[in-house]
Amino acid sequence: MSIHDLTRSSILAENIDFETYLRDYAHLYAEWVDGRVFQMSTNSLHNLLVRFLIAFFDRYLEMTGEGELRHETFVMRVTPTSNGRLPDLLVVRTEHLDRLHDTLVDGPADLVIEVVSPESTQRDRGEKFTEYEAGGVQEYWILDPERQETLFYVLGEDGHYHARRLEPDGTYHSVVLPQLTIQAEILLTEPIPSVSAAVQMVDALLK
Repeated sequence: MSIHDLTRSSILAENIDFETYLRDYAHLYAEWVDGRVFQMSTNSLHNLLVRFLIAFFDRYLEMTGEGELRHETFVMRVTPTSNGRLPDLLVVRTEHLDRLHDTLVDGPADLVIEVVSPESTQRDRGEKFTEYEAGGVQEYWILDPERQETLFYVLGEDGHYHARRLEPDGTYHSVVLPQLTIQAEILLTEPIPSVSAAVQMVDALLK
């Protein structure tokens, strides 16, 4: 389902400029695409996985100082003419913190994570993939609990995303955050690990 196939009820406003969207709509968990404001939706599994990831990355970045985490209603606009997107999680490395503003990443985050919901499959795998690639997001994770699939992409010197494989033991090693490793199956296993479990995982990783 493309953004043009979304039901009319999901459109909050039309013919809106970016500044108005940022001021009046971004906090409503809505994205700005071609001058229209679209309401996003989630489900319980999505929310639990995002909660785990927030705890995991919060702890990791607290201990390493490699960057800053933002999530939920924090807008990313990869170029001055791009759409306004709300990644589930994004990380901006310390050397790029000048891109961070109160409610906006003005430019590409270094790492973006999208947790796929049933209604966001085409958006996360298609439209956002293309935008993030063209806009210079260095690392992009697509986590799809419904399909039991984890996809990890790294931007190559050719300007295109290349799939990054897991290690033989199922571990993923981040490129943007070089000390970060995680078992990919943890991101798909129910029940989703708790916040305290996420903290313990990072502590064990960095001990």
